[in-house]
Amino acid sequence: MDNHDSPIQRTPGSNLSHSTRWLHVTDASRFNRCLEKLARYAWTMYRGSHAPCRWLLPGCRGVPMNGRLCAVPALLSQCSLRLAGIAPVVASAMTAVSLGADMLPVSLGPPLNPRFETELITDTAGYTQRGGTGRSSWGFNQSNIVRHGDDVYAMCWRDDLHLVVFRRVKQGQWEASPPLPRVPQNGVLLVDSKGRVHVIAGESASYHARFDPPGQIRTFSVQQFARADTRFGAGIDAGDNILVAGGLPGMSWYVLGATNGYRPAAQGRVAHEKGRAYYFVAYRDGAGHAFCYDDYFVKGSGYHTLRTYYYWNPNLVQNPEGWTMQTISDVSDTIAGAARGATENEDLLLDRAGRVHFLYLRNPTPGTGEWSWATDGQKRSDDALYHAVGRPEGPFTHHRLGNFSRGRLHETPDGRLHYFLCRGEWFRFELWYAVGEINDPGRISEPVRLMTPTPIDHVFINSTRAGGKPSNVIDCYFTGPYPGETRHVYYGRLTPGREN
Repeated sequence: MDNHDSPIQRTPGSNLSHSTRWLHVTDASRFNRCLEKLARYAWTMYRGSHAPCRWLLPGCRGVPMNGRLCAVPALLSQCSLRLAGIAPVVASAMTAVSLGADMLPVSLGPPLNPRFETELITDTAGYTQRGGTGRSSWGFNQSNIVRHGDDVYAMCWRDDLHLVVFRRVKQGQWEASPPLPRVPQNGVLLVDSKGRVHVIAGESASYHARFDPPGQIRTFSVQQFARADTRFGAGIDAGDNILVAGGLPGMSWYVLGATNGYRPAAQGRVAHEKGRAYYFVAYRDGAGHAFCYDDYFVKGSGYHTLRTYYYWNPNLVQNPEGWTMQTISDVSDTIAGAARGATENEDLLLDRAGRVHFLYLRNPTPGTGEWSWATDGQKRSDDALYHAVGRPEGPFTHHRLGNFSRGRLHETPDGRLHYFLCRGEWFRFELWYAVGEINDPGRISEPVRLMTPTPIDHVFINSTRAGGKPSNVIDCYFTGPYPGETRHVYYGRLTPGREN
């Protein structure tokens, strides 16, 4: 690795401590081809020395700061990494890169024997797309089901232009709200600490529906005080304040304050180099979190989904410009003419200890067509789902969950982390389930299949980022396959089991 023919060479770094090893990639054009070798070499060095490893990459001026390495300026081609167990680090910089995710596959324990019950919510959800989107699983980053105490709420399309909220009255019986105002795309279902339902919807997240009094869905009011942008997500904090973020050319966001009549408490925009979309959003203790992915069109090729990104602002209202960004997954080295690999954000979870969890899909096989992951070239057998976890500032460890395409995470009060996993033909998935300890993401139970009435388009679960309260069961929501059967919307109720 130290010979002059290698694109990776040591630099003296005489002003640095003896425990810091510096490598410089002298030929940036060859960087992607040596990533795997670099990761393996770094891991070998780290295991052998147990000393901190830091890496200096092309065009990057790195300086130690508070025990971390900062990249200045923060551009995609100018980044810093610390490979300690193959994990990224960011400190004050806007960009870090994740390497060697497949170095940490999970180990499997015995399978569980959960109880999974399903029932139909409605069979008349809009889906034919006459002027609206009309497909209840299309906004995969949004929230469609929440629980507060004994009340379970779900949201879907009534027709192609209007959303409705359902409340579970008893087993097999759901009541529907009046239709909400006209919308061009899916919205976000939230519930606050008092049990009041909220919906963020409309063009560019332009309206906020609030169901008052709590515990019912028959009466609501609508206000329009702010706008974000398309492909938006939203989250609600313990004080009932709401963060909304979305947008292709940039992340437009706003915070609605619970104490001022849900008028904007702060708002702003973070520009993107290229289009990004489908934001998972969480808001806790004044900090904003967003997880999105590339979504831009290249003429002659199609839509590119090459990276996923995590945005974090630890004090959003007081410091609206304080966003940092980290790259969580990256398949940009898979481009082969019009073909390319794909990665996609699948879930964002903040656990009770303050760690951030991500699920993401990665398929490095170059595929062609408008969407590489859903058309030609790629095989679903090449899909791999990953779970990354760490403190908001990093580093993150990445764990390969296996041959799954999509998924969700749920933390229960007993300290377990539950995995809902999708496998099979795109938009006609099978649903699988596994569980692990929240403090041991490297080990999960052997996944078992959950039987659904039909193949499913996608799955949604009761989420704390949407205000949902955990209980001794896990509430799920899914539709029939797309196209043709998404008018059937189902409720799933999982009671976690024990090892067989």
